[in-house]
Amino acid sequence: MKFAIAIVLPAIVVLGLAGCSASADGPLTVEKSTIANTAAKALQTEWNSSTLPKVDCGTGSTEVAVGKALDCTATDTTSKQELPITITITKVNGSKYSINVKGQQASTPTPTPTPTPTAAGPTLTPGALADLASASMAGQYGFEPTVDCGSTDIVMTVGAVVDCTTLLNDGKTYPAAVTVTSIAGGDYKVDVKVGATPVG
Repeated sequence: MKFAIAIVLPAIVVLGLAGCSASADGPLTVEKSTIANTAAKALQTEWNSSTLPKVDCGTGSTEVAVGKALDCTATDTTSKQELPITITITKVNGSKYSINVKGQQASTPTPTPTPTPTAAGPTLTPGALADLASASMAGQYGFEPTVDCGSTDIVMTVGAVVDCTTLLNDGKTYPAAVTVTSIAGGDYKVDVKVGATPVG
């Protein structure tokens, strides 16, 4: 995006005044740094920057005459972008002159996206874990008891313990601690320890 800013500022023509000088035989001159500082304030507003940009137009002075152009560099102190700009004197009226600043709009840095945390391991639905637990209990009980492992998906890591419940053949529900003992690709093995006291 390109911009153009017109700025009017006073130029006090007093011989020896810092940033401004004149002679009886020559044209009005002004320090390049003076014009650069004024342009920087205009750019801060244009860029909506919280800090004052740095504008470098070199050293020495320049003639204040309509059409006089300075090739400068503006640095956005926030993003550290360096952009070429041109400052042109567009009007001279006695002790006042106008400048026009042209260049590119400093772009807003794109925020680095925050990585989405990934699970420490694959996940299983509560129903799938319950089926694994039920199958592992078949050898002990002679049937596959009903197992309930809640409603939240489970991150499968070796050593993870999930609190479930199981309905045994006495019609009572018992706490069952299901421990993940092995993971091989998509093959999981679990160990189930059933509590001695029914739930509730």
